[in-house]
Amino acid sequence: PVFDVVLSDMAPATTGIGFVDSTRSVYLAERALEIAIAVLKKGGFFLCKVFEGEAFPSFLKKYRGAFERVKIIKPKASRKDSREIYLLGMGKKGQPSWKKEEDTPCQDIQSGAR
Repeated sequence: PVFDVVLSDMAPATTGIGFVDSTRSVYLAERALEIAIAVLKKGGFFLCKVFEGEAFPSFLKKYRGAFERVKIIKPKASRKDSREIYLLGMGKKGQPSWKKEEDTPCQDIQSGAR
């Protein structure tokens, strides 16, 4: 782990179907969280955009398991009806219990697996 901060502003191409858009957003956010866990120093910070929806509560639980504190931020510039929020994870813990050390996207990339 070498970084103090990781930022993810990824969003899927939206369809206008809330369930589909939020599910795809959570999928991207989970991948970003895995990368952040792999590269962040202990005590590091991770800011991630995600769309709220059915899959969001389980993602938030994982996020909270990886950081000492998590703040949910709704930007003032965001439309009131938008599901877009940002999660700020502060104080990366050691390896989360739900995540195996050897199961990281960085290793998948290095091995050529998809």
